Parts: sequence; C-alpha cells; structure tokens
Amino acid sequence: MFKKKTFITTMLLSLLIMLSVVLTGCFENTYSVRISSGEGYTVSEIDDFYAAGRQVTFKVTVTDPQKELASVTSDEVTITNEDGNCSFTMPAENVVVKIELKDVEIPTKYMVNTSTSDEYTITGIKEEGYSEGEEVTFKVTVTDPQKELASVTSDEVTIT
Repeated sequence: MFKKKTFITTMLLSLLIMLSVVLTGCFENTYSVRISSGEGYTVSEIDDFYAAGRQVTFKVTVTDPQKELASVTSDEVTITNEDGNCSFTMPAENVVVKIELKDVEIPTKYMVNTSTSDEYTITGIKEEGYSEGEEVTFKVTVTDPQKELASVTSDEVTIT
C-alpha cells in the first residue's frame, strides 16, 4: 500500500511539474498591446497580448465624419499603416499604440454665375463649383439666328 501511495504521489508531482512547464511556456514572452484612449475612431481585430516576434495586425476606423486618420505610432515599434490597416512585429516589451486624427480638409469651391438671355445659352458650367486654380471651360451658343456672339466678359477674371 505504501508503494501504491508513493507511486500515485510521484505521478501527481510529475503531472504538476509538466503542467507548470507547459503553462510557463504558454505565457512566457507574451507582452501587452494597449491602444491609447481617444474619440472619433474604433480599433478592431486586435488582441491584448502577443508573443515576442509575432506579427500584430489591427484596423483603425475613423467614426467622426469631420476627422481623418493623421497617424498611428508607438514609441516601442514602427507601425505600418495602409489606410487604417496597421501592423508591426511584437517586440519583447509592452507596446502602447497612439492614434491621432486631424480635421478633414474641405476644399473651398467657387461658383460661376452667368447671366441668362433668350438670345444665347451657356453650357458646361459645373453646378458643384470649382477649386482655386481649376480651369473653367464652357460654351456659349447664340440662339437668335439674327445675332452673333460679339464678346464674353467678366469683372472678376480674364476670359479667353
């Protein structure tokens, strides 16, 4: 009976040692990835812990329509960012990811106002307007067969 207890005790101790080695191997060299807090974006497809040397990938989605992604950085690693699809190789240390947004730049549009007449029509003017420096092309068609186009003028710009 003593040999049976010793055998069972030895087996249990062996099992505990093997289990602790396996568990130590599972959690050894894992480090945390923390996303700095902020508003106007979500981060998805990322875990909290990774083993050193593993490829970490995640997605940053901007939720504020007046913002866009300015940068995704970390002091610990270089992060590759392709339109919010981010990745880096996990180092043997914890990583803090910083996400910065910036205001969306809305270009100023300039409207082209034209006069109207029964004697001519003007076509080709974009209703949404033009950006600064953009060329404006339009067509003037004389609709009165008794008339012909003498000139097209503007007080604000040169027309050629």
